[in-house]
Parts: sequence; structure tokens; C-alpha cells
Amino acid sequence: MPDQSEITMSRTTRVFGRRDLIKFLKPESSKEVSRAHFTIMHEDGAFYLREGAPDRKNPKEWRPSANEISINGVVLHPGTKHKLNPADVIDVEQLGLNLTFKTL
Repeated sequence: MPDQSEITMSRTTRVFGRRDLIKFLKPESSKEVSRAHFTIMHEDGAFYLREGAPDRKNPKEWRPSANEISINGVVLHPGTKHKLNPADVIDVEQLGLNLTFKTL
């Protein structure tokens, strides 16, 4: 996180959004981060980031985010799943809010 804090995943899937990132955003930028902006999941021994989040009513369906996310400068398309590597930089909506992925 920008303040060097860390978020530990205690589940195999975690949705990140405005509530997680609000303290790092300027007030005028908060609407540019979706409530469910991206999901990090652990599958088959690897971590993946997927733009958007599972639909609450039908978890097999995927809800894309209304806003962008990029990894290492490459914008992910809605629903795109990307395998995360240590030191990958996750940029939320090109707001200069860069998160660095690492494993323990």
C-alpha cells in the first residue's frame, strides 16, 4: 500500500475497492475507484488479479469494474485475469495509486 502497510489475504479470494483505498485518494478522485474494482484470488498455487468482481447474486458471473486498472503499465480489459508475480505494480485508475504485490 502507499503508506507501506500490507493487506494479508486470509481467504482464497478477496475483492478490493473504494473502501480499501479511500484513505489514499484525494476526495475528487474517490469516485474513480469502483466499489469492487479488482479481485485477487489464489488458484493452483499462484495468485491472480482479475479486473472487476464476482456478481453477488450469481458468483459464477463476473461484474466488470467501471474504471481501469493496469499491471506494470498494461491496462487490463474488463474481466481479464492476470497472473501476479512478486513486485508487480498494480495501478488503480491511473491515479498514481500504485500497489506492489508481494508474497510472504
